[in-house]
Amino acid sequence: MRKISFSVCAAALLAVTFLSGGLRPAGAATTLGNLATDYDCYVVSGTQANSNQGGTAYADTTFYPKGGMMISAARDDTVLGTYYSTRTMDTVFSFNTGQDSTNGSNGLTNGINVVSAFDTKYGAGNWAITSVSISLSTNYAAAGVQPNNPDFNTIAAGYFSLNVLGGNPDITTLTWNKLQTLLGTTAVSSAGTFYWPATQDLLNTYVTYQLNVTTDLVNAIKSGKVTFLGLAADSGVGYLFNTNTKGTPPYLVITADAITPAAGPVLSLSTLADKAVTNNPTLNVTGTVTDSGGIQSLTINGASVTVNPDGSFSQAVALVVGDNTITTIATDFAGLQATDIRTITLDQTAPNLTITLPSDNSVTNAASVEITGSVDDAHAVVTASVNGGQTTNAHMVGTSFDVTVSLAPGTNTVTITATDQANNKTTAKRTVIADTAAPSLAVTAPPQDLSTTQASYTICGTVTNAITTPAITIVADGRAYAPTLGDDGGFCQPVTLSANKVNAVVVTATDQGGNTATVQRNIVTYPKGDINGDGKVDISDALKALRVAVDLDTVTPALLLSADVAPLVNGVPAPDGIIDVSDALVILKKVVGTLNW
Repeated sequence: MRKISFSVCAAALLAVTFLSGGLRPAGAATTLGNLATDYDCYVVSGTQANSNQGGTAYADTTFYPKGGMMISAARDDTVLGTYYSTRTMDTVFSFNTGQDSTNGSNGLTNGINVVSAFDTKYGAGNWAITSVSISLSTNYAAAGVQPNNPDFNTIAAGYFSLNVLGGNPDITTLTWNKLQTLLGTTAVSSAGTFYWPATQDLLNTYVTYQLNVTTDLVNAIKSGKVTFLGLAADSGVGYLFNTNTKGTPPYLVITADAITPAAGPVLSLSTLADKAVTNNPTLNVTGTVTDSGGIQSLTINGASVTVNPDGSFSQAVALVVGDNTITTIATDFAGLQATDIRTITLDQTAPNLTITLPSDNSVTNAASVEITGSVDDAHAVVTASVNGGQTTNAHMVGTSFDVTVSLAPGTNTVTITATDQANNKTTAKRTVIADTAAPSLAVTAPPQDLSTTQASYTICGTVTNAITTPAITIVADGRAYAPTLGDDGGFCQPVTLSANKVNAVVVTATDQGGNTATVQRNIVTYPKGDINGDGKVDISDALKALRVAVDLDTVTPALLLSADVAPLVNGVPAPDGIIDVSDALVILKKVVGTLNW
């Protein structure tokens, strides 16, 4: 035997209401409706075969959908001239309160997202359900009337109950026997007991029943599906009402109003923010807590904390390396609590800083330098300063960084600092010499371009630089020389000259910053007439030139370089590439002293 608990109301509540759909205000409250059932059926007890399914016992027959639902006490009835043994009829129907939807066949609203609708109106959780009603319509209202379906009992006045049925069973396959099994394992809680008068004036009229707003009912509505079980509450009731197939289904109407949450303690902390990182192993948690009814207790990580008369408090909390959860709970004498939970990370390890460029003690001729490198903490901040001046933040890409700083002329101390979120610091220094001025270069020998018969010449000069020591290179007729500088910046370098040509002698000073200064001297070499190479010019040289001129001797390149002295231009030889009598005559004049060069 089923054991269903319900209570019959002392005074029956009956209200007839004609409802319209949608969301509408009711004073400060808001009402949702009309919400039609999404599934409904009735179940019948008994072993007697039903009238529609050829021998299947009532208790094993599913009557979904049959177009009507009935709540009837266990009664013997003679239905349409046929006797039916005692049978009980229960109704099970459900409402979709979790998703907005419309019945595709009749256009009725058969789904409303109740929580979303009220949250939108009042804010999430700032509301409470204050009223829930079910409206039922019947086309068989008068007592003693037999519906035109032998599967129903006759209409009779009496009491019935509506109950919240747990488990949300599959109504489309539900039978009497399945329901009995379900009732042995699931919760059933009363939502109210009501009286059905079975009078003809209620024909085709909705009757509205105000349900008891119980915790089970509210929780079912909020869960997105509420299922009701209709049961006879006396030995005589026979209540038949319509379903969706008639277009006049049961309707659910839900009303909610705004609620004012209990105030509870007001807790305010003055300490590191949530997810902060520190290198201090002691965290000072200070703050204030107030409540109109007084504070019963304050704890930080479970340890009791003293609250001063003005509501202030202060507590030192020891941190461990890594993440630390700091939970502060204030409780008033009503049991209401205010909670603050934050995570503080203790990090005492400085970041690893690597400088890629520039190298230490580097020299540049630029007015700025780019510093590049990496740090092993992507959250670290890298800064650079020059000579203790203003810091500049580096540009970070992942763990790599770059920053450009201006340099002063001369030696610059560049300080690069990586600071992590806990304020741990790692510092690196680089010395960078900025030399942007070119060296001062003077060539003293020769002091100007010159002409000579010599095969070599010693180039001398001086070079100075205010910041770095320069180096000297000399290129004479394609040959390079690197003279050594004296302590005073002076240098001398013998260079070899090519005969009978303009020898370009280029002297370049290059400092360590790459700045350069260049001086060029042109040294013109010409033959002196010493054909036999004995170091003097005499008659034998003149005779040799004459022999060549009259083809007694063969012209060689060496002879051409020493004997081709004519013509003279501005008193010096201007070789013309041949040796003739004029060359012999010019040499002879030099021998006798009438010419000299």
